[in-house]
Amino acid sequence: MKVINFGHEIRFVEKSPGEWWAVLSDLSTALGLVAKKIKQRLPKEVLSKHPLPTTGGIQEMLIVNEYGIYETVFESRKKEAKDFKRWVKQLIRELRQSTGLEGFQVFRMLDKNKTHPIRTQ
Repeated sequence: MKVINFGHEIRFVEKSPGEWWAVLSDLSTALGLVAKKIKQRLPKEVLSKHPLPTTGGIQEMLIVNEYGIYETVFESRKKEAKDFKRWVKQLIRELRQSTGLEGFQVFRMLDKNKTHPIRTQ
């Protein structure tokens, strides 16, 4: 287990080599969110339980994988979360530009069947 502290402690568990999961209650508290509400919004595949030592002994804690961490951060309106979201969006923009994809073309990802052609006027 690893603990990151940036005003709030967030515990991380390595479920398999290189795969770190965050304790949802820690993450939610740090981001000013309610863990129970976040749990309801997250896809089941990003959630798991893991036994962790607490002041009350070993308890099964709800944890979220990397995707779940991002989803949780994107729910928050705290300044720290906004800074993180801005950073992620900048990375996506740089990646899009490096592939030669124009900004308007990202909306093609919403058209799963690719049935709507792009028109030039």
